[in-house]
Amino acid sequence: MELWVKEVSGGLLPSVKGSVVDPDCANQEVDYETQQLALDAKDRTPAVVITKSGSTCLGRTGQKSELWVKSGGQWVSQFVVSEGEIQTLPSRTQGFADLSVSGGPCSPLWRWQGQRYAVVKRCP
Repeated sequence: MELWVKEVSGGLLPSVKGSVVDPDCANQEVDYETQQLALDAKDRTPAVVITKSGSTCLGRTGQKSELWVKSGGQWVSQFVVSEGEIQTLPSRTQGFADLSVSGGPCSPLWRWQGQRYAVVKRCP
């Protein structure tokens, strides 16, 4: 998975967990953690969540999690959340796990639409 993290981040993140000076965060130091997700039943589609934390540039919660899926040889950002943890659900759409976010007052829902995830339940 370490290679995936390097690919997704363009080499900015050298390992699966650590701290880095982030140019997207006005060159502030941010902590990060990564998590591999099994999205399809045979775990053939590379997917990784990168969670950055510890900086005011990351919004009111000081945290952002972004889901990346490798499709057609390219890493594609699917969505970003600022609260909670991205989780796979037991339900599936087109063979891919439906996704939700835990830890907030509402749990939005994303479903696979053939090329990418799309939100099907929004929170107010």
